[in-house]
Amino acid sequence: MPEPQTRAGRIPPAPWLLPTQISQGRAGVHPDAPMSELPPFTVRESPRAKRVILKVSSRHGLEVVIPQGFSRASLPALIEQKREWLERAFQIIQLREGVAVQPRELPDEINCLAIGRTFRLEYVPTASASLELSRLSPNRLRISGATNNLLACQALLKRWLQYQGRQHLIPWLADLSAETGLGYRGVQIRGQKSRWGSCSGQGTISLNYNLLLLRPALVRYLLLHELCHTVQLNHSAQFYQLLEKYEPGFKELRRELRLAGKQLPWWAR
Repeated sequence: MPEPQTRAGRIPPAPWLLPTQISQGRAGVHPDAPMSELPPFTVRESPRAKRVILKVSSRHGLEVVIPQGFSRASLPALIEQKREWLERAFQIIQLREGVAVQPRELPDEINCLAIGRTFRLEYVPTASASLELSRLSPNRLRISGATNNLLACQALLKRWLQYQGRQHLIPWLADLSAETGLGYRGVQIRGQKSRWGSCSGQGTISLNYNLLLLRPALVRYLLLHELCHTVQLNHSAQFYQLLEKYEPGFKELRRELRLAGKQLPWWAR
């Protein structure tokens, strides 16, 4: 397949445009019918690429490899030129592996169970290469701009959730600290991949902003767990005795929390 090429260009930085090497189209495709819209795709910038390369697999869907500095704005037109080839490629994958590529969808709402609030989202595509998140009302959000850039929208939602974590998790931790008398030195809100929280030897507590998506009892347990680590920086019998003092049902909550990560929506992972 001859690979399309174009003069290299750069997308200018703009507010809320997150620096990422990956982007993704939002439109879906049915494997048994002609594509009326572009299929979902990811973009990988490679320093070794000399031209645009389209790769299709059941695991990664459509991956577009581009040279460094290549203008992403031209990708929809280039992919459109290869529509027939892509239709055949998707059909071959389904016939050969029995697996259809399933596009991911951006959320229409975010249910923050921890604080009892549901935020509804709307997406407004524009010609801008950047993304902007605005609040229409206390519980309504709008993302405008390059909304076909699925992974950039995902990153923007994560930044928004991190901000919400600072607004809600930090005061929650302070209240529990005052209630239990367990102090700490500082707190960070992060997006850890494999932990809900942690406590450093200096007494700094790190909390995962995805805690906002869990029910309040689980969040309270995790905060108490980390506060107890300011006294016992281990999982000894003394640590669990202290934790049980403040949360007698911690064992059941611990089991539930261990499984909670699998229930998170794809965009929050």
